[in-house]
Amino acid sequence: MFNNNLCNMKIIFLALVLSLAGTALLHGQTISTTAGNGTQGSSGDNGSPTSANLNLPTGVTGDTSGTIYIADTGNNRIRRINSSRDSITTYAGTGTAGFSGDGTAATTAKLDAPAGVFVDSVGTVYIADTGNQRIRQISTAGVITTIAGTGTAGFSGDGAAATTAKLNGPTAVYARGGNIYIADTGNNRIRRINSSGNIATIAGKDTTSGLFIDDTTAVAATLNAPSGVFVDTAGNVYIADTNHHRIRKIAASDSTISTIAGTGSPGFTGDGDLPTNARLSFPSAVAVDSLGTLYIADRFNHRIRRINPAGNITTIAGIDSFGFGGDGAAGNIAKLASPGGLFLARADTLYIADASNHRIRRLAPDDTRGLTLIDSVGPGHEARLLSVSLTGDAKTTVNSLSFTLSDLSSTSGLSISDLVEFRLWESSDDSLSSNDTQIGSLDASLVSLGSQATILASSYPKPSYGSKRYYILSVRIALSAPQGHVLRVGVATGALSTTSGNRGNRIIASDSSALRIDALATKLVFTRHPSGTFSGTALKVQPIVSAINDSGLVDFDFVDTVTVSTSGSGTLLHNRAVAVNGIATFTNLTYSTSIDDEKILLFANDEISGIGGNLDSLISDTLTINVVNDRPVVDFPALVLKEDDLIGFRTPFASIVTDPDDTTFTFSFSSSHINASVSTTNDSIIVVPEADWFGIDTLTVTASDPFGLTHSDQGIIEIQAVNDPPELLLADSLVFAEGDTLTLNLQEQVNDVDNAFADLTWVITPSDDLSTALNGNTSQLQLWAAPDTSGSFTIQFQVQDPDALFARDTLQVTINPVNDPPVLSLLDAIILQGETLSVDLSAATSDTDHSSTELSWTAQADSFVTIQITGGTALLTPRAAFSGARNLTFTATDPIGGQSTDSFRLTVLRINQSPVLSALPDTTLAPGDTLAIDLDLFVTDPDDSTSTLIWNTTGGSRISPSLLGSVLTLAVPLGSDSYSEKIAIHVFDLFGAAAHDTFAVAVAALLPPIAGVPDIEFEAGKIFEFT
Repeated sequence: MFNNNLCNMKIIFLALVLSLAGTALLHGQTISTTAGNGTQGSSGDNGSPTSANLNLPTGVTGDTSGTIYIADTGNNRIRRINSSRDSITTYAGTGTAGFSGDGTAATTAKLDAPAGVFVDSVGTVYIADTGNQRIRQISTAGVITTIAGTGTAGFSGDGAAATTAKLNGPTAVYARGGNIYIADTGNNRIRRINSSGNIATIAGKDTTSGLFIDDTTAVAATLNAPSGVFVDTAGNVYIADTNHHRIRKIAASDSTISTIAGTGSPGFTGDGDLPTNARLSFPSAVAVDSLGTLYIADRFNHRIRRINPAGNITTIAGIDSFGFGGDGAAGNIAKLASPGGLFLARADTLYIADASNHRIRRLAPDDTRGLTLIDSVGPGHEARLLSVSLTGDAKTTVNSLSFTLSDLSSTSGLSISDLVEFRLWESSDDSLSSNDTQIGSLDASLVSLGSQATILASSYPKPSYGSKRYYILSVRIALSAPQGHVLRVGVATGALSTTSGNRGNRIIASDSSALRIDALATKLVFTRHPSGTFSGTALKVQPIVSAINDSGLVDFDFVDTVTVSTSGSGTLLHNRAVAVNGIATFTNLTYSTSIDDEKILLFANDEISGIGGNLDSLISDTLTINVVNDRPVVDFPALVLKEDDLIGFRTPFASIVTDPDDTTFTFSFSSSHINASVSTTNDSIIVVPEADWFGIDTLTVTASDPFGLTHSDQGIIEIQAVNDPPELLLADSLVFAEGDTLTLNLQEQVNDVDNAFADLTWVITPSDDLSTALNGNTSQLQLWAAPDTSGSFTIQFQVQDPDALFARDTLQVTINPVNDPPVLSLLDAIILQGETLSVDLSAATSDTDHSSTELSWTAQADSFVTIQITGGTALLTPRAAFSGARNLTFTATDPIGGQSTDSFRLTVLRINQSPVLSALPDTTLAPGDTLAIDLDLFVTDPDDSTSTLIWNTTGGSRISPSLLGSVLTLAVPLGSDSYSEKIAIHVFDLFGAAAHDTFAVAVAALLPPIAGVPDIEFEAGKIFEFT
């Protein structure tokens, strides 16, 4: 029996495990049963697979040898079909639900409702042992072990060994590139085991059930019971997000997740449209082939759907009803029952785990190439003529396709003018569709009947290795082509020309396999259904009857007379009309009867002897014929609705209004707090409560028939209070300046009609470099950024009411940069007199917004210090004689005009220099003389005024020197003798520096005057006295 542990899970989905090798699935497949006889059970091992009993098989996979593995879920087994397809055996499991056997042969181990199975390229088998909350692995030697899960349902273990992690109902497993991927269904996550055996979540997070988050990083997104996972060769991960009714994709490039199929609402729509416009119903699996074609097990639509590389979605197997049927016929008309698993084999064969049919089904491609039987095509349409298949090797290029066109053996009148163009298509299957790629064309005027023609490929396709492609020849029929003309087509062997030789088998043109230009009618249909009125007057809506073929095309050659008959007891008048271009239009069809409110049907018939033959007739809609008009009767029920119920109560007109005469009404409504309206389809009444209101009210409904009769009824409606979640009223974005603090009043940012602001709980998460502070008393939220921070940031807000209902929103915050002026900080300096000072202005200036090379500096002029600025350096040169202190002022300016000014004190220390005393000249005086000498004439001082100098003198024992200021006075006493003395002069500045000099003063005594001595001559040796 199916183990109850699986039923106790919050999910009810069966898993898909899909393995892929080879090319895209083909259109036109035949479906058959590979395993299972349709009876739920566990018998059949070692016998024919089609004679065996299966029990809700929900997973299927296969290896490269052709062996098929089945997750026989209800039997708690993994079954295996050998590559010859003639024997089925148990590969794992005893049939009894439970857990045991790790480290032993897999056939002796217990499994519990295994929902998924996968086999990798080396033959290792992986099992999603759902009820045991484990992933198990069977080695090529047949030994089973646990590789993930503890056996206890729950969530834990990310970042640690997978065997220590908790899983919750895993339903699918997939292995690629050394990693193992798990659909951890009950945890709403996809998890991955790396080559080291550690487990991590790669998609999904713990969140409130039902919340849908998309187009973000996968670990920030929400999943809802994912039950299928697939990884392509590029590393992209595809997820069957079952309860979200979507197929999601995690991009390998940036780990972001997006929806690639499904609208999020369950149902079936969208075939032929974009996959994101299509509805799915609890999809259980997804896989992608090497061409980018995507396959979906659309479980509760009982279909297999395909998304081709061009982006359109179609059904390739199953119809929308639950059941079994169709073996031996085309897959798209077969019945499936909750398909839960797929395996696409190398030979273009699809295996389906047809779970509720207790079977494994097989779709195999047909090999039809040319026309079969007599097909029809209408004027102006395009039809497929033949195809040639080619399996690519990544080297061979298609060049052309040759064919021969002909009329029937007994000519039908075919002319080349009946045709417009031949086209060559490349297709992934054998049918012509809008998804195919046109690679060549040939104007029909270039073709001669009965002669071979060749259509060249213009883009020279080169199929990739192992991919199967079909090259289809089609023809467009001219709008003017007469119906009844027939064409045949044949090809010689090797009609498809390629760079590696010609391909294709011979097709012989045959009268029994041809294409007829025709739209031959097979039935009459009411393309405009009539509606009734009063007896004896023309029907309110007159019928239109068209002659169509099985494809719905009007047979324009149909010109029979169409007669309308009735099932009623009365009489029809004006009930014949001649068809024009296949359409019979009635203008005055009248029915007369004496029975009031008689309901009748109409039938359309053509002439038995007419050229259209005896066509089948479809029945019209029911008409009501009135004799007397009855008023409508409204019976509106009492209702109980929930506050803010957006769906409300919807009921068809017929459930609240009875009128034997009419089916169309106009309505009016009256209520204080109840909103009622007619649906856009004009067939139902919709009742919803006024927003945020609850209590008891009445609704009066008035119905009027087309003839003015009315009736009203009043229903009592109770609106039960429902706690509404809070609503965040954040602005889209906020902008403020760098350095500012922004204050938000949170009471103005939220609306909660049911709870006081004080009862709400806030979680505010700013991004890095933003800070917030909330004052609980004032509800004021202050927001600021780190100093000198600007740019774009976010703040995530979550507000929750006491019932745990919450709202989340993200506020975008832009902080505009503000230019900060430079900061100039100068230090006082001391130099010696005669020195210069170099000041590094760039080092003394800081600017958070600009580099030093962008700054400039200026200085106030000073009368004693010369300032020269070069780049970021100032050279200060005091005057040579200056000493003392000066306050010097500098200004730093940035490119925006921001400035900073600072002053510093420059002290110039004096370096004292000695006075310089010039040599005083020696002098001669006479006794009694006095000599005054101005010493200022002999002295200089580089840094002092001579007036500040101090003089001193020494020397002279007889001559008395004296000083008055800088005037030296020498007084020579009277006397008769001569002598000389040294006088020393000393000069000092105020700082003690001195200079010295010595000069001589000679004193000469005055002699009496001597008379002139005359010239005298005397002899030698004689003495002459002169007195």
